[in-house]
Amino acid sequence: MSQIGTFLCEQGVLGERELEEALRFQTVYGGRIGTCLLDLGYLVVEELAAYLSDYYGVPLPPPDWIERPDPKAAAVVPTPLIRQIQALPLKLERTRLHVAMIDPRNAEHLEFLAMASAREVVPYVLPEKRIVALLETHLDIDRSPRFIGMISRPRQIGLSDEEAASATPLGRARRRSRTAFDAPSRGAPDASRPSATTRTTEPVVTGGAAEEEVEEIILLEELVADPDHPEQWDMPDARPTPLPENVAFSARVAHLEARLLGCQERDEIIRLGLQLASCFARVAALFVVRKELVSGFRASTPAMTASLAEIEIPIDAPSMLTYPAMSRMPFRGTPPSDGIDGRLIASLGRHDVAEVFVHPIIIRDRTVNVLYADNGGDSFGETSIAALTALCDCLARAYERLLMAGQEKDR
Repeated sequence: MSQIGTFLCEQGVLGERELEEALRFQTVYGGRIGTCLLDLGYLVVEELAAYLSDYYGVPLPPPDWIERPDPKAAAVVPTPLIRQIQALPLKLERTRLHVAMIDPRNAEHLEFLAMASAREVVPYVLPEKRIVALLETHLDIDRSPRFIGMISRPRQIGLSDEEAASATPLGRARRRSRTAFDAPSRGAPDASRPSATTRTTEPVVTGGAAEEEVEEIILLEELVADPDHPEQWDMPDARPTPLPENVAFSARVAHLEARLLGCQERDEIIRLGLQLASCFARVAALFVVRKELVSGFRASTPAMTASLAEIEIPIDAPSMLTYPAMSRMPFRGTPPSDGIDGRLIASLGRHDVAEVFVHPIIIRDRTVNVLYADNGGDSFGETSIAALTALCDCLARAYERLLMAGQEKDR
């Protein structure tokens, strides 16, 4: 797929820096290079589809075929084969089968489809991310979490991340209320990217729609955390209370989830969320995304919560916490032993951690929290990862209910 990246560079769509970033992203998270460019914000789906059509010399499928595929077309191709090669049958004719594919030049896939349908295959091209979403919509083929979620803002070639963020209305609003960071980092020296900071806030001057966006940002921040009041740290231990032996693990999870979905108190939502996270991870912690900082908030144990109070990471610093905050994509992997993340793990008192999982919690297209979890010296199972991902969605919905209730009360 780097050949497509080279093609996009030749067309002037990408520069070498953007392609190198996409290739690094692909190494960590997988997927086609086009999918990585979507996730990084350098292209939107419609642009990528047009470039893929040019590259392969294959047309895009008609929009009405995508919206309403012929059920007879899918019926002649076994579902396991559709899932394996990620191809969407679109229209069935007497001698031909029209199919949307990620790679319409893949001779083996074309042969499989021809043998299964006993027809000539007419290929069309669509981006990988679009195909997997359509397979889920039309054929109930679940997509991997890798293909769920996209970056919160578009990026423009040649612009820095800060300039690109400012190009959006939300970015302009944030810049009007931006915070200055100038304190030296704690721990090992890293002059170019501090790991902790002090703040001096500039006045906010806004108007019109931008002012409304800033007001909503403030509402979200007040809902999620109030760092000026130290009593927020006085929280009971969030570790699950031992239950009698005859109470099954699944019953505990169902009980906690039901309480979370019906909860009307912010602190209780957070406590229940951390209890649920602790059912699937050794420890869990919530970090708050405020303006240009990711700050420690609460954890599943009081000792860990106390250590979180000292952690603040600039949003533009490369970290396993800031990446989910900015990209809205989860991070899963072995934590680095040096740099900002190395100091973070040490500050949390987590040593010899085999794997961490960090997932964003998003309300109204804005990341308000990131959930950190690790399983000590053990790796996560896929069931635990799926459960933690679902938990973040539950927390977002619980926050949304509180926010709507607060706005209704103000009226």
